[in-house]
Amino acid sequence: MKNFWQALGLNKKEYLVYKTLLQLGATSIREVAEKTQINRGTTHEILRQLKNKGLVSFQLKGKRKHYLAEPAEKLNSLLQQKHQFLNQTEKFLKNELIPQLKDQSFIPEKPVVQYYEGDEGIEKVLKDVLAIMKKTKPKEYFVFSARLLRKYLYRFFPAYTKQRIKHKIRVKVIALGKGGEEAALAQRKWLSSRNDTGSSYIIIYANKLSLISLTKDELPYAVVIREESISQTMKLIFNHLWRML
Repeated sequence: MKNFWQALGLNKKEYLVYKTLLQLGATSIREVAEKTQINRGTTHEILRQLKNKGLVSFQLKGKRKHYLAEPAEKLNSLLQQKHQFLNQTEKFLKNELIPQLKDQSFIPEKPVVQYYEGDEGIEKVLKDVLAIMKKTKPKEYFVFSARLLRKYLYRFFPAYTKQRIKHKIRVKVIALGKGGEEAALAQRKWLSSRNDTGSSYIIIYANKLSLISLTKDELPYAVVIREESISQTMKLIFNHLWRML
């Protein structure tokens, strides 16, 4: 495995010095420096780092220190320490740092508006609805559904309804015009209209509002607005109309 020493928290020179000590046995700094062709000052610092990591010890021979590598099995201990550190870091990130940073994150004062075009764009919007609603309580969103647009909605994402049901996401639909398929975890009411030519589809979910429509060339497009007050107002209008139907 190339550069495996990096996974153990060692750099290339530290690994070279450690391997050299294993080969030489108890050795002076001068001998290590000559063998590795690393200057003595750097060699001294590397040996200090290796000692701190538990891979090197020393013994006195007269007034001079001779350095000795710990057995190669000691690398397992180093790896375990690395695992423990990473596990602790993961818990710290998940339970403390990320929540703190999210609380301190900039919240834009102006609404965020995004534009999507074509079947691929509609697919992205539908996937966003699922991703947001999986994390939202209650898991329920609201739709104004126009008959003329329904055939365009799921062309690139035919499994959408199955995914919605799988994640136990509920939806209430006010259908503008006849039709619309019945599905699990979905409630539907119809708003009668003499004019059945509308081609707009509105999804209200969490703090977002998605407006889906068609160009004159029948190209589907969507505008997604992320703004709490707009979303809440549309929910209020939807629920009021729902009770009246």
